Amino acid sequence: MSCQKVACNVFRKASGRFKLHEAVSLGDIDCLAEFARASSQGVNDYDDEGQAPLHVAADKGISEAVGILTGAGAAAAAAAAAAAAAAAAAAAAAAAAAAAAAAAAAAAAAAAAAAAAGGKGTSEAQQQQQQQQHSWKGIAAAAVEQQQQQGLQQWLDEQGCSRQQGDTSSNSSRGGAVAPVEHLFEFVAAAAALCTMASAILKLARAGHGANIDVPREEDNRTPLHIAVNEGHADVVAALLEAGASVNSEDYDGWLPLHVACYYGAANVADMMLRRGAQVMARTNKGQTPLHIAVEMAESQWLNREYNYGLTVKLLLGAGALINTADSIANTPLHVATKNLDLPTMALLLEHEADVAAPGQAGRTPLHIAVSRGSQEAAALLLEAGADINCTDEAGATPLMLAVEANSPSSMQWCLARGANAQAAMASGWRAVHLAVRLGHESCLLMLLQENAACVDEEDEQGLTPLHTAAELGATEIAEHLLDRGADLNHAGEPRCITALHVASYHNQGDMVQLLLEKGIKVNVQDANGHTPLHIAALLNNYHLIGPLLAAGVDVSLKDKSGKTAQQLALDKGSDDVLRQLDAFKL
Repeated sequence: MSCQKVACNVFRKASGRFKLHEAVSLGDIDCLAEFARASSQGVNDYDDEGQAPLHVAADKGISEAVGILTGAGAAAAAAAAAAAAAAAAAAAAAAAAAAAAAAAAAAAAAAAAAAAAGGKGTSEAQQQQQQQQHSWKGIAAAAVEQQQQQGLQQWLDEQGCSRQQGDTSSNSSRGGAVAPVEHLFEFVAAAAALCTMASAILKLARAGHGANIDVPREEDNRTPLHIAVNEGHADVVAALLEAGASVNSEDYDGWLPLHVACYYGAANVADMMLRRGAQVMARTNKGQTPLHIAVEMAESQWLNREYNYGLTVKLLLGAGALINTADSIANTPLHVATKNLDLPTMALLLEHEADVAAPGQAGRTPLHIAVSRGSQEAAALLLEAGADINCTDEAGATPLMLAVEANSPSSMQWCLARGANAQAAMASGWRAVHLAVRLGHESCLLMLLQENAACVDEEDEQGLTPLHTAAELGATEIAEHLLDRGADLNHAGEPRCITALHVASYHNQGDMVQLLLEKGIKVNVQDANGHTPLHIAALLNNYHLIGPLLAAGVDVSLKDKSGKTAQQLALDKGSDDVLRQLDAFKL
C-alpha cells in the first residue's frame, strides 16, 4: 500500500483501525512517516482493540516505526536537517563572497577617485577595503562553521552585528557604497532564515511525533515495552529503551517488562532492563519476583524458542535478587525449582545459600515437595544441603507421610533408610500407617508393617487404630492384612471406647461386619454412651445388620446410658424393619 493510495484523512477509522495503525501493521514506513508528519494528534489514539500505534509496532517488531513515533530514530532526520543547513550556509557564504567582492570593487573605485582628486586618502580606502573583506569573510566562514548548531542570524546577533548597524557603519565608512553591503545583509538574512529552519527541523526530529512511549494497552495495561519483550523483539526493546521507555511500568497483574523477560528466559533483554534500573525485587500481584518467574519457567517444554533460563537466574542473583523471598503463597524460588524437579536450578540456588528449611505453602519444605513428587535425586540434593528427613508441615506431616500419600513405596523405603520416623504423629494423631489405610495404599501399608510391626495398633487422638479406619471404609482386604499381622480385634481406646464392630455398624458396612464376626470380635462391648453395635444399627435403621448381630449372640436386653434397649431405640425412631427382625428373633 503506497501513501498515495491511502485516504488523506489520517485519523478516519477503517475496519476499526486508524490509518496510523494500518501503516504500522503493514510495515509501510514511508506511509507512516507521511502520516506522522501530517499530524501528531493520532499517535496515542487507541483502535477498537485498545491498542495505540506503538503497541502494534512492538507486537510486529518494527523498530523503525518506534523511531518515527517516538523520535528515537531522529538521527536520519537530524542528518537531513544538518545537510540542509550546510547547503544554506554554503549558499550564504557564496553570496557573502560575491557581495564582498562587489564591496571591494566599490572601495577600489572610491580609492581611484580619491587618488585622482589629489592622491590623498588612497591608503585610507585600501585599509577600509581590507577591513571589510576581513569582516564579511569572517562572518561567512563562521556561519558555515556554525551551520549545524544555530541559525546564522542568531550568530550574527550574538556578534553584535545587525542590519541597522551594518547600514550605519557602511554609510559612515564607505562613503555611500551601501548597496553591496545591503545585498550582503539580504543574503545573510536569507541564510539565517534557512539555518533557523534547519534548527527547528532538528528540534522536531529529536522531539519525535508526540507518541507516549509508555502508552498502556487498554486490555491489560501493558506498555509497548511489555509487548516487545513478550514477542521477543530485542531490537524493538532496544529502540524503546533508547527512547526512554520506563522499565518499571506495571500491567494489571503487576508484571514489569523484566518479569516478562524472565518468563521467556531472555537473559539479554533482562540485562538491558536491569542496566536501565529495572527493580530486581519487584513483585507481581501474586508476590512473585522476577527470580520466581525465571525459576518457574525454566523447565517448560512448550516454548518454541531457545532461551537460557540458567543464565537468567544467574543474572538476577548477580543483580541482587534475594534468594529466599517468598511469594504470596509462601513459596521461595527453591520450592518452585523443586516442584519442577529442575535439578540444575536447584543446585544453583543451593550454591547461593537457598534455605532448605524454609516453610512454603501449607508449611511444606522443599524436601516435602521432592518426596511427594517421587524424586529421590531432588530429595538427595536437599538432604546433602542440610534438610531434615523428619521435618514437618503445618499439619505435622513428615516427608514419609507424603510418600505414603503419593503411594510411592520406593520413596518410603528411601526415607526409612535415611532415618525417617515411622511412628511420628500428625496434629490429628494420625501416623503414616493410618494414612496408608485411609488412602487404601496397600503396598505402603505392608511396607510399614514390615518395617515396624508395632505400628499396627497405633492410636490417633480419638483412640482409633488402623483397624477402625479399615472398618469405617469397609476395606476388608486391608483389615485382613492388619489382623494377620496381629492387630487387636477388640481394641476400644479412649475416649470413645468403640471397637471396629461399632464403627462398621455405624457406617453400615455389611461385609466388614461379617468379616469381624467371623474373626470372633466381641459383640456386646458398650461404648462411652453404653451402646452396643446392635444399639447403633437400630438407631440408624441399618436393619440388614440386625440378623448377623443377633446370630452372633448379641444381648438384646442391654441398655444404653439413657436406659434404653435396641428395641426401644427402634420404636423411638419408627424403624419398622428393625422391629420386625427383633420380633422374629424372639419367636
